[in-house]
Amino acid sequence: MNIYIHQHPDFGLGNFIQCTPTIQRLFEIYRLPIPVLFSTHYVKQCFLDCPFIEIIENANGLTRLFGSDLVNPNNDKPDYEYIFEEVLKEQWTPQYHTYVDEVPMSPTHAVFGPKKIILINGSGTENPDYVKSKDPGEWAYRALSSFALYDQLQKHKVVTTGSKEDAIRNPYLLDICDECDFGDIRTSLAHIATADLVIANDTGLAHAAGALNRNLLVLWKDTPRDRCKNPGINTRYVYHMHRQAIIEEINKLC
Repeated sequence: MNIYIHQHPDFGLGNFIQCTPTIQRLFEIYRLPIPVLFSTHYVKQCFLDCPFIEIIENANGLTRLFGSDLVNPNNDKPDYEYIFEEVLKEQWTPQYHTYVDEVPMSPTHAVFGPKKIILINGSGTENPDYVKSKDPGEWAYRALSSFALYDQLQKHKVVTTGSKEDAIRNPYLLDICDECDFGDIRTSLAHIATADLVIANDTGLAHAAGALNRNLLVLWKDTPRDRCKNPGINTRYVYHMHRQAIIEEINKLC
């Protein structure tokens, strides 16, 4: 096997998670973990335990098969399905689910209530145009605390997590949540893995929640939705401006 998969620096965690069903199938074909060259440190940290990935530090002597920059230009099916069929020339089936490491939660992050709710408003880059296309806005999250999640916020533990840049960009989340845990991607994955409900924008950690089949509500903004959907069996989507729809979806998931 002289191939490798490339995690492109401009296409981060969410895009790479969409590649994992194809990598899993390649693992079955070759019967060996598939070499992956990661260009972004925090993305690599999400796949340290993956049984079908071999993390490599360089691609000397290997041929690039595809990368996380492979996305569906037609927006008529999710990227995970498009990539699978484009690379393998096989029809995608649900047995090839997306993957991210299921990180154990540290004892220091005990859940105090019967439910744990995670709020995420993330972005893999601070490019203003990109952030604008993904960010549902402060009002959407404050609306959750004011209306849809009022009772849950009183009864359960609410945590916000993500990168340090996410924390700086979203200081209002510190007011809404009981705990703010920013900066370490493995800690974020551990919070998501133990969450009863995740509410997030269209971002890499939302794809991680989908890969882990958590109860997930995605507050959608302006990115192409069909292409960017995840295969999580408990994932729901609602456009960020539809307040009543957000409330209804929260009630279904809580």
